[in-house]
Amino acid sequence: MPSASAFAPLVTRERLVVAGLLVFTLVVRSGVLWAMRGNLQQDPDAYREIAENVLAHGVYGLGKDGPPTPTAYRPPLYPIVLSNLPAADGKRVSLFKVRVLHVLLGVGTVWLTYLTARRMLRAPFPLGEGGERSPPGEGGFLAALLAGLLVACDPILLNQQALVMTETLAALLAVLALWCLARYSTHRYWWNAGLAGGVIGLAALCRPTFLPWLGLVALGMLISDFRFQISDWKAKLSRNIANVAALAVIAAAVMSPWVIRNQREMGKPILTTTHGGYTLLLGNNTGFFKWQAIDRSGVPWVLDVQGEGRWWELLVLPVPSMSRFPNAPEEIRYDTLCYQEATNQIQGNPQAFLLASLYRIRQLWSPMPHKLTADESNGRRLLRYATAVWYCGVYSLAAVGVWRLRWKLLRSPWVWGVLLCLTFTAVHTLYWCNLRMRAPLMPFVALVASVAIPTRSVSEESATKRDSSLADASG
Repeated sequence: MPSASAFAPLVTRERLVVAGLLVFTLVVRSGVLWAMRGNLQQDPDAYREIAENVLAHGVYGLGKDGPPTPTAYRPPLYPIVLSNLPAADGKRVSLFKVRVLHVLLGVGTVWLTYLTARRMLRAPFPLGEGGERSPPGEGGFLAALLAGLLVACDPILLNQQALVMTETLAALLAVLALWCLARYSTHRYWWNAGLAGGVIGLAALCRPTFLPWLGLVALGMLISDFRFQISDWKAKLSRNIANVAALAVIAAAVMSPWVIRNQREMGKPILTTTHGGYTLLLGNNTGFFKWQAIDRSGVPWVLDVQGEGRWWELLVLPVPSMSRFPNAPEEIRYDTLCYQEATNQIQGNPQAFLLASLYRIRQLWSPMPHKLTADESNGRRLLRYATAVWYCGVYSLAAVGVWRLRWKLLRSPWVWGVLLCLTFTAVHTLYWCNLRMRAPLMPFVALVASVAIPTRSVSEESATKRDSSLADASG
């Protein structure tokens, strides 16, 4: 058995390389953010507007002229984080601090991806004829390094960090939740389950799409470790129930302040947001259905021409990022009307809805970003093609990883990431979708892609070197 000192060079080298990875991420993220620095001036989803109303008025609300109106239109975590980055006047959000925050979140995401890969790659998976191996050593290090590099250079994450939007924070919370679940997979104690529940609860406050994932994770924890014949099923069931309870209780504790606030300010215990109806109707209306049937331009559908019917009025009249609802009940009523109209549109156009659902899935996972204008410049076209080449390469590596993992993808710890991808895909089959929606999934895609690198454990390498030395000595 090799002594502890035999691992010292490997540990030292690994730490140096990881430090280099983080410095590389810092340089790349900072450089891209500087090149796109003007984009932070925009506020397309009114997150900065809400944050500045919290700073100036102490109200989580919308409205730039006069007192803001309390709202639940946007999830709370990101605006609350922004409200802790005040400018010198104490009433506005400092864009410089936002840049620093996004860069640090990006570096943290890469670091957590590396750590999660190191932990998940210890789970056995087939490497071919040799059978099962557990690779915590040199090969696992290279695979984890690849996962971190893929996230550091991911085009979606690089682009979205230059916008005042949730993707940068959501990606970090997604990989942090995966790390917690990988830790739970190794040590199935209630406190590890509770830690995972707390992080997923935070993620749901950042992006409501994470909430169904919480339910699937709870179900996975409940049924894990059961086989057709087990002798201690009562003990395992009791342990699993305790773990699920810890997951649910901590997640509920994290999310409860938002629910209590909504009951107090909005008159209803809203768990997510009042934005769901608008998003559902935006992707399911006769205007979009007609556009999808006849458009060949490749430019995404936009709400810029006169529509017809109730759906048009619901979509164009109250846009909270540009104006505000007069009161909280009106906002809730608007959300309900949008849901009702979207349901009517889906029921009245089932075939068009099916095609639209397939379109949304393609949008979510497409390697090629769509062009924004019919007469795009050559530079923008080349950038889109380069992005497509990048993602085709990542997807190819991920396909190799899927083949090597095979059924291990349906076992812990890998199954948690699979459930995350299925959750986002299922949600955006119904709701409006574009390329950026998959940003929180890219760390897990990178983790699967990293499995394409052959891995060997430290013990195997030591045995190989020892055998080689013996062979040389005998020769």
